[in-house]
Amino acid sequence: LARLTASCGWSMTWVENSEWLEFCTEFIPEATIPSRKVLRNRLIPAEVKKSRALAQAACRGQLGTLQCDGFTALNQHHLLAFMISVNGTVYTIRTDDTSNEPKTAENLLRRLREVLQILEQEWVVTVIAIL
Repeated sequence: LARLTASCGWSMTWVENSEWLEFCTEFIPEATIPSRKVLRNRLIPAEVKKSRALAQAACRGQLGTLQCDGFTALNQHHLLAFMISVNGTVYTIRTDDTSNEPKTAENLLRRLREVLQILEQEWVVTVIAIL
């Protein structure tokens, strides 16, 4: 359910939608339907943890190129995403909400150094270029 929610871009309220609940009652009555609180606090974080572990394992000991991209989301929050490309696959390292801070070279450099440290210590990736 966590992956379905993310891949479809759904609001977490869908798990409490009356049509969904009726569908489950009729076709999978034995299923336990999670609340959006359970989806948000347990299921999605567990999937993120699994996905991150798989990404780190795929990148461990490899060479990679680091990239970042800033954009404004639909909710008008300014986000800054850091990604690493290893063997032709792009992995998200982290995404920061930078809405409330000045967009300066100093702030970008500080965040870039933090990500480089994460890649070196946690992901064990050698960054060969920054795009």
